[in-house]
Amino acid sequence: MTNPSVNDIEDEREAIRTPDAPPKAPSHWKQEDWDELKRYIRWLCDQLGLRDWEIILLHETTAEVGEGDAIAYIHPTDGQRRATLRLCSDFREMSPEKQRHSLIHELIHPHHRDATDIIRLTLPRSFGGVAYEVLWENFRQQVELMVDNIATAIAEQYPVPDWPKPKKRKEKKGKKP
Repeated sequence: MTNPSVNDIEDEREAIRTPDAPPKAPSHWKQEDWDELKRYIRWLCDQLGLRDWEIILLHETTAEVGEGDAIAYIHPTDGQRRATLRLCSDFREMSPEKQRHSLIHELIHPHHRDATDIIRLTLPRSFGGVAYEVLWENFRQQVELMVDNIATAIAEQYPVPDWPKPKKRKEKKGKKP
């Protein structure tokens, strides 16, 4: 049995949804890179047990992604198998290894959404105030560490994004640059 490959995704299958389903890349992305990113994310979703999840891809400025110097941020929708994935504006310029790790990290988060929601949605009514805030912040930090440790442990088992190769420019014969 061979390991599944990113190339195993059928071409006609929509790789990942973007807002209002625009196939067009953000202005600072090449279309072929954007298409490959969507395909790669869909493949990672399939490999990580998120086959039945809808991932909505947004491309943001770094300040809009999340907290601090976040590269990516995923926000699962309450009660649905849907999440919004935000990437920082310079995501494409990062190393493929960092891209892979960041995406795997974010795609692990939906798996703990229901357990996290017990703390996030239920306990405020029971604890309230400062006690809840302290519990929530400590819980959130520990979940981030757990997710990052899992991502680090498994990332090398997956290929990095296979970005399209730059097209070679044809040189005109007889002219020197």
